[in-house]
Amino acid sequence: MVSTSDILLNNTSLLSPGSGPVCALVGCTEGIGLATLHAVLRHTSAPTIYLVGETARLDALKTSVQSLNASANIVPIVVTPDEGSNLVSCAQDAAREMVALNPPRLDLLIMSSTSPSPSPSADISLTEEGIDRTICAEYCARMRILVTLLPLLRLAASPRVVSVLAGGREGRVDVDDLGTPRTTEPSTTAAAATMTTLFFEYLAAQVENDKIVFLHVNPGVVFGGVHTSVDEAEGGERVLFAATNGRFRRVRDPERARGTLIQQGSDGVLGSGVYLVNGDSSVVEGGGSEELKRLRRDTGGGVVHKIWEYTMGRVCGD
Repeated sequence: MVSTSDILLNNTSLLSPGSGPVCALVGCTEGIGLATLHAVLRHTSAPTIYLVGETARLDALKTSVQSLNASANIVPIVVTPDEGSNLVSCAQDAAREMVALNPPRLDLLIMSSTSPSPSPSADISLTEEGIDRTICAEYCARMRILVTLLPLLRLAASPRVVSVLAGGREGRVDVDDLGTPRTTEPSTTAAAATMTTLFFEYLAAQVENDKIVFLHVNPGVVFGGVHTSVDEAEGGERVLFAATNGRFRRVRDPERARGTLIQQGSDGVLGSGVYLVNGDSSVVEGGGSEELKRLRRDTGGGVVHKIWEYTMGRVCGD
């Protein structure tokens, strides 16, 4: 566990004059996502923040949070999903709008959202894109944004990507139908978590992404919507800590990282570039959940490849 005082020590150290980080915050309009936005505003100097959310919330939210940092340039990116039915296309539109604004780079991408309410019927609730609504909100829409913004992330000196979901709580996936698992929450969230971690690992292994650190954060509680975090403010500070602290950086030689604060990556190797971060800011060690290890061991990378193909073809294909 990382103490609250150490969390705040790290975060307050970010406030250097003229630092000007370029950030994209997706779904950070309530719950721990909103607390993360507050933390970014409090602890950075002259940030540019692309704030992705729904129309009804963004204008009022921008007005309410601007007082936290007068030097911040908050740029609303409006999405208008049709009752949650076209999340992937909305995510792509938002990402393309951000790219069209021609930012010089993207230092930090943080993705958080409220999970859609379970369907009142026994049938799986699908988006108009034919994807389970939970999988779509927690995985597909986020990865659509990430893939589109990868070129901007590669321009940053030390870029980081954060998905706030359920790192370390990965569960079974239906490899024959990744978008419509025959299960219900929380098992669907566990499947989305598995897909997130394995997709992050695939991206991290690509040489063009060798500067990017990917963090899959489990805040420890269900948050947003009808659920409330025990301490959302602290949760937001811990997300910012994960997104900025040196213990989560990449290293070329894991042996040289022994005895330092550098943490084990999702594969159990020090400084490997993908981290599963718990709610107390510790990491999941030893290669992640038993299901994650089983998938790596028993499929010879087959599941990872299927997730990659599904994401790049079904989710990110034009």
